[in-house]
Amino acid sequence: MTGLVVEAIAVAVLERPAYLSIADFVDDPEMMTLARAVAERNELPLERLRFLADEPDLDVASVALNELGPPEDKQPVLLVRSGPDPDPFVTTLARMVTGRPWVDEELGLTHLDELGGTAVLEFLDWFMPDSGATVLIVDQSPVIDVHAMRPSPAAVALRVGRGSGLIRVVSWGEGTPPPAMAYRFTGQGPCDPWIDLHTALAGGWLAPGDEALLHATGSAGREGWALIELDGVPAAPRWAGVE
Repeated sequence: MTGLVVEAIAVAVLERPAYLSIADFVDDPEMMTLARAVAERNELPLERLRFLADEPDLDVASVALNELGPPEDKQPVLLVRSGPDPDPFVTTLARMVTGRPWVDEELGLTHLDELGGTAVLEFLDWFMPDSGATVLIVDQSPVIDVHAMRPSPAAVALRVGRGSGLIRVVSWGEGTPPPAMAYRFTGQGPCDPWIDLHTALAGGWLAPGDEALLHATGSAGREGWALIELDGVPAAPRWAGVE
């Protein structure tokens, strides 16, 4: 038993993301420098790159955080990004914490790839203070290959504490997950299992005492998982569909 509990969960999905082509930045030397660096690192021609447009009102991370609401006391915020690519317009974490007096400190975690949604639990178990923590799991590629299919940008906001709460985290790990549970929520993105869990909670599919497996599959056969148990009755889990 880990002692970690998820007290609340909120989800935001950007249904129609706007991406800009390299032609939009030909007069911007800084953006052109960034674009060339990204193209070289990903071994792609410049004309295939697309950059997520900077639309503050449609920032899925901030929307999910707003839906979650503030905690009772100050606590840290952890931003878990699905990839290492830098945001070409603004530092996401700085934008999110601006104007939120309850934020004690902020940390950004990258390079966890598809397993970030479950791998972050190990870090929380070591790092989280008694006041708990707010976690933002963001699957939003700031730079994409126009020839590659990408899911809609999504963010999951979790309020995590210790003791009692809506969801108890029983265990977690990387590799082959435990035998199949009655409920198994899986996907290839770090947000996918949490979004499916959120849907199940909203639909009333789970009852106190039910166990479920959150499962993420990554590149090269990597797998991450978390075993959870519903400990309370959900009160209208929050969802924000961002148009």
